[in-house]
Amino acid sequence: SRCLPFPSISAAKMTWRGPFAVLGSLCLTSTILVGLLNAADWEYSLYILHPVFMTVAFVSLATSSILTIRSRKSDPATREGKAQLHGILNTLIIVCASVGYYAIYMNKENYGASHLTSNHGWVGAVAVGLWSLQFILGGTNAMWKGAGFHDAGGAHSWTGRVSATLSTTALLLALRKGSSVAIFGETGSLVLSVCIAAVVVAAATAAFPSKKPKTR
Repeated sequence: SRCLPFPSISAAKMTWRGPFAVLGSLCLTSTILVGLLNAADWEYSLYILHPVFMTVAFVSLATSSILTIRSRKSDPATREGKAQLHGILNTLIIVCASVGYYAIYMNKENYGASHLTSNHGWVGAVAVGLWSLQFILGGTNAMWKGAGFHDAGGAHSWTGRVSATLSTTALLLALRKGSSVAIFGETGSLVLSVCIAAVVVAAATAAFPSKKPKTR
């Protein structure tokens, strides 16, 4: 038999992790947005849209979307509704990410700056691309499942996990950039990074709890 390489955790002990992840993501989003908006020079308002929309997309919405779809098995009566909510949240993620990506792209075009000049930029670009791919896969699965189409090999699920990991990495890299440190301070950026890591771990362990090995 096979099991995930993590210690087994009972379902009862997992129940607090989901609410903690959602509440933590909302608090982090609020803190980051307040810091960004207070520090914003509104002459560069197009630039500030990038971190604002990316934070909303990949901190609050992504956390809620993942936990919603993973919790659908706990109550069969709400399974379809949670799947629909997952689709709505994923749609909002794509909309916010598109606005954020467009904002930073046009801001660099307006000032003649080069694109994709940092690890943050490259990781973020790949993350947005994968989020778009898993959105297409999920939509295709939802529309054509009745016609015999299935999420072959769990492509939607796995691209979602990879894109969530990459978007978190991009956010952590952004917090170490000079512009972020200037807004939040060295200590503030470090604290935010630790808090984001805690929320991600809580969400991951709540959404994908380890399983006990089956005995024969």
